[in-house]
Amino acid sequence: MLQVIQDFKSGQIRLVDVPPPTVSIGMVLVRTHASAISVGTERATADVGRKSLIGKAKARPDQVKKVLDNVKREGVMTTVKKVKSKLEDWKQMGYSSAGVVLSVGAGVDDLKPGMRVACGGAEYAVHSEAVLVPRNLCVPITDEVAFEDAAFTTISSIALQGIRKAEVRLGDNVIVMGLGLLGLIATSLLKASGANVLGLDIREGSLEWAQKMGADRTALLGRDDPKEAVLSWTDGRGADSAILTVATQSAEPMQTAPHLLRDRGRIVLVGVAGLELEREPFYMGDLELHFSRSYGPGRYDTQYEEKGIDYPIGYVRWTERRNMEAVVDLMAQGKFRPSELITHHYKLQDAVSAYDAILSGEESPIGVLLDYSQEPDLSTHIQIKSRPPVKKLGIGLIGAGSFARSFVLPEVAKCGDAELRMVADARGHTARMIAEKYEIPEITTDAQKVLEDDSVNLVFILTRHDTHGPFALEALRRGKMVYVEKPLVRTPEELAELRDVLKKASAPWFMTGFNRVFSPHADFLKEHFRGGTTFPLFRINAGLLPGDHWLKDSELGGGRWIGEGCHFLHFAINWMNAEPQSFKAVGIPVQGDQPDENLNVLLDFGQKGTFNLLYTSRGAAQYSKEHLEIWGEGKTAVLDDFRTTTVFPAKKSFKTRGQDKGHSVEIRKTLEAALAGTPPPLDMEEQIATHDWLFRIAEEMRRES
Repeated sequence: MLQVIQDFKSGQIRLVDVPPPTVSIGMVLVRTHASAISVGTERATADVGRKSLIGKAKARPDQVKKVLDNVKREGVMTTVKKVKSKLEDWKQMGYSSAGVVLSVGAGVDDLKPGMRVACGGAEYAVHSEAVLVPRNLCVPITDEVAFEDAAFTTISSIALQGIRKAEVRLGDNVIVMGLGLLGLIATSLLKASGANVLGLDIREGSLEWAQKMGADRTALLGRDDPKEAVLSWTDGRGADSAILTVATQSAEPMQTAPHLLRDRGRIVLVGVAGLELEREPFYMGDLELHFSRSYGPGRYDTQYEEKGIDYPIGYVRWTERRNMEAVVDLMAQGKFRPSELITHHYKLQDAVSAYDAILSGEESPIGVLLDYSQEPDLSTHIQIKSRPPVKKLGIGLIGAGSFARSFVLPEVAKCGDAELRMVADARGHTARMIAEKYEIPEITTDAQKVLEDDSVNLVFILTRHDTHGPFALEALRRGKMVYVEKPLVRTPEELAELRDVLKKASAPWFMTGFNRVFSPHADFLKEHFRGGTTFPLFRINAGLLPGDHWLKDSELGGGRWIGEGCHFLHFAINWMNAEPQSFKAVGIPVQGDQPDENLNVLLDFGQKGTFNLLYTSRGAAQYSKEHLEIWGEGKTAVLDDFRTTTVFPAKKSFKTRGQDKGHSVEIRKTLEAALAGTPPPLDMEEQIATHDWLFRIAEEMRRES
């Protein structure tokens, strides 16, 4: 299928052939019939992508700060890899579309294949022949609503949410400042709700459009006196509210609006404007200032958008989905026709020309619609080029995120006897991007295609934790070698199933991404300790994660102990070269954290010593993330964040240019072992034992909490 993307590194807008997404729980697969280009938003996004690296930095100072903070924590080299991976991303364009449901995932009961729907959401309702949209961002439309109208539903919901924030009542006098697409839609919706509208803009042509959409009065900023116009219009009282749908870095809109309102009036910023405010007019007018966030409550809430958990209507009357429903209801009643704003129609195949016209500035488009009349190819598997003969090692990649790009793919590219045969990713454009860079012949959005490929000997599984076990078990059943980027399995039940599969397999081969034992810092420590009794203390300053982060979700990530703690538990078992004889685990739920976010695990290895793991989310972000002390044999060693290691009393030190947690060495040794037909770099029994103890400790914390 065809999809519009922007190569963020070069800034180029492209139309690429990618496999469609596969339906999943709570999601709706839709065949797109029309999508609207949000001219202001998408022009701004594309402009950033076209800038130089310095220009991108100037445009996003917030991201620059994150990069500098990461340099302090992880060093220059690690940060460079992350930034490079981010810059090479392809950005999906668009967020407002309409089409017909192809299939629905489990848990979606109110939508059926064949239904006509409007879709919303950045990264979801993109300019693509098929889209995968969360149930709460997908609303039915009746036959009376044309796709060319429904394609503007999400954009219209942004305007509607701004109107709701303004608390507009029947007969109110409302100013709309900024008469681009969003402002004109707001004008039409306000008139449908019984409000009076005065439109303000710096372009005369925009005033004419506002009059077509029903504005009662207009004024040209820079020519007309806006205060005089408003007072004349309202018999000297001032407007009840002002909705700012502008896009400017200037603070002039925010400095002008307060002078146009009655006492206790309300300003709602829907667009973008400078915020250098003057206190006096706000204070003297007792004015309210509100910011309107996207399409309404639920936006950016993963529980609402991704899991489909709705807000009770008695507490939250208007969510983003209910706003979308209100918009399409107005369309069905004939009270709202955003298609009247369409100035430019393009076939999807001509989408690049559409963006060229928007970005050139030679034209002043209002509504731009992409038409999807051509029947799409919805095969989940695409062969980009013919396959060369199989080398010694055929590799399949499932999951093409930052870990794959930073560590796995560069090492595979260096390995002359290994060849990437196929890459699978839930996002087809990501699979295509990786395939083009590394000359991979086939791409898919269906991981099963990789597992079924007989030319694939080694599968790298680099997906979210909930898929690790199922994919790894299937690959092992098919006799393939498997690398899984920890944990190998997510539950005790999957571990039991793994043991059963291993009993039946003739020559099982699997490798879990416990990379820290491959760090040169770990090697340096082992050179100075000879296996005697030691008492290590490993402190992990893990940092806070948002409450809805997928890692904290027991179904997706398994929680932080299983998802991240497995690294450190394995390090302990590997260091002691033995399994614990017993343990004591204490998890403390702090200020709403889960118990496994702040825990202390004491592992008793008998005569070999003890190993203490202190894992907390409540430390200072400015302090090192991982700190290991080892006491024993008359020595003390201190490893700080895998950047420096010192052994006392000799004061022998080892430093790396940046953080080196052993990722590259681990991948290299995995490839070497797979090619040589030797066992994986980590003992498979040790890997299983780590997961066994991982789940025992998790169960102990569950019982104690």
